[in-house]
Amino acid sequence: MVERSIAIGRRLEDDWIVADGLKMRSIDEVARDDLVGLAATTQELGAVAERLENGFFVAWADTMRAISHLRTG
Repeated sequence: MVERSIAIGRRLEDDWIVADGLKMRSIDEVARDDLVGLAATTQELGAVAERLENGFFVAWADTMRAISHLRTG
């Protein structure tokens, strides 16, 4: 369902929907310990968040990056 939400956001060119979907995807990737996927997701989320100038999504991406670095050493 999250992937569908992200795809709809992209089709609508609605960065907020995309960012929220990427945020939710990152939660799943952390839970599954998918650090490769998390790295890609947080990179994309960071870029979208910067375009939106949305502090919450920027902070979320930074936090997920920190978790990834913590888990990989």
